[in-house]
Amino acid sequence: METVLRIHYSIKERGVFVEITRSFVPVGHGGFCIERFVWENNPEEQATIVYDCGTESLNKNEKICVLENEFNIEKDGKKPVIDALFISHFHRDHINMLFRLVNVCTVKKIYAPYLKPTDKKILILRLYLDEHIDSNELIEIKEFIEDNKISVTEQGNTPEIILVPADDEDEKNTLESNQFKTSQGMNLAKEILGQSGLYGCFNWCFDFYNLYEKDRVEQFFEEYKEAIGEDILSEEIDYDSIKDDPDMIKKIKKVYESVDGDLNVNSLVMYSGALSINTCEGVDFVVMEERICDGFMCSYCRNEECCTCNAGVIFDKPGCLYLGDYDLKHNMSKIIDRYFRYFPYIGCIQIPHHGSRKSFNEEIILDADIVYVILSGIKKSHGLPDDDVVSRFLSCRADRDKLRIVTEKKKTRIDFKIRVCCFRRRHPWRH
Repeated sequence: METVLRIHYSIKERGVFVEITRSFVPVGHGGFCIERFVWENNPEEQATIVYDCGTESLNKNEKICVLENEFNIEKDGKKPVIDALFISHFHRDHINMLFRLVNVCTVKKIYAPYLKPTDKKILILRLYLDEHIDSNELIEIKEFIEDNKISVTEQGNTPEIILVPADDEDEKNTLESNQFKTSQGMNLAKEILGQSGLYGCFNWCFDFYNLYEKDRVEQFFEEYKEAIGEDILSEEIDYDSIKDDPDMIKKIKKVYESVDGDLNVNSLVMYSGALSINTCEGVDFVVMEERICDGFMCSYCRNEECCTCNAGVIFDKPGCLYLGDYDLKHNMSKIIDRYFRYFPYIGCIQIPHHGSRKSFNEEIILDADIVYVILSGIKKSHGLPDDDVVSRFLSCRADRDKLRIVTEKKKTRIDFKIRVCCFRRRHPWRH
């Protein structure tokens, strides 16, 4: 704690001008990550972004409570503003809170992966196979996938939905560039933070890619045609009749299971962090982790009982790599190609697919100064996180304290406080 106080003093000495809070919200098996940017001298100048917004672990009332607590909904009479919401992919555990969110908050823009018409069939078909989805949720998600529309109440706002084209070469050659308002690898920091007055004060970026699982999609089409006897590419699917046919459901589930790896179709991954860290430019980043744990996979107390402990890990890498359910096991090279230049600035990585061994790759364990976060349910829904992935961190002493597992338990929440500090140029030796 003494070190923390000294760090706080040195920050105040130099002057903090932007504070960023990166939160991994405890929703269990799903994804709900928030970044808030606040200008110190003018708290009214702020920006909020969200990465994924869904869960399988909470009931309807619990989801509402999470949103109300996060955004102080209706407490001050004003609607909270979300400047940008990024959707990694269209599985319900990553988007089913979105439809409530747009009605209680002012969501300006939603960035989502572009889907080909045939890809939409794969995702909608999966919805109809899900025995846990309720009818309202099914309708909302289906409408979002099919028509890129979100139903809002009279009090809600209609966000602008921006589709991000995939990295598939065939798609690049066949689609008009003017169909999209953004492109692969575009830094949206100016667009998102510029409206709040924060952009230009420090070199931040939001760099994202929509990575397409072309081989798996084609394998699914082939397996489906062989098992069902229909060509999903050319024929319309009667979803309602499938839902009422147990034998057909079993056949289609086997088709999904036959695909090599997990079939997400698309994965929108994103780096949020510094473009560079150069103290000569007069800007420095100090990151502190704030966490109260309840003993579940606690890296600090090793206590199986409920406990309270504060984690104050301090480092100078402000970037985070959000990976959704991306398959690192088979496609790690794409992440290296896209984000290698940011590796020196990454202090946090979200382990994809809730800690599934099918998506995990040890090469992502890059550095001793990185915290790795798994978003998963306390009841290990779908058997996740896999013991193999967790033991990979616990078996190595150097990596043991890197892992955090955020569940639906409130005390597993993690907040990273990133303070952007301005040097006094007359004293460049101050650090």
